[in-house]
Amino acid sequence: MDQHCLSAVLTKEPNETSTLLNTISFDLILLDFGFINLVKTADCINNQTPVIAIIDSASSNQKQNIIDAGFDDYLFRPVTIIELKEVIDLGT
Repeated sequence: MDQHCLSAVLTKEPNETSTLLNTISFDLILLDFGFINLVKTADCINNQTPVIAIIDSASSNQKQNIIDAGFDDYLFRPVTIIELKEVIDLGT
């Protein structure tokens, strides 16, 4: 992330995440799929901010739920450095 001049903000609780999403403008958002309600209710996430779900596995039904919820794409847990770099490159 240093070569892209990017910084990361990590949260563990939905309330903390929601507060940050409502107060800070992000270039890229990676969210655990368990935080799906934040994407549905976060008015601060605009159409230009990519929102990527982090998931354990995906059935075809879950993939559609991810897109329907407003996520732009998803990555499988555990996320590798290579995958993270690819997502960062797409978001910048």
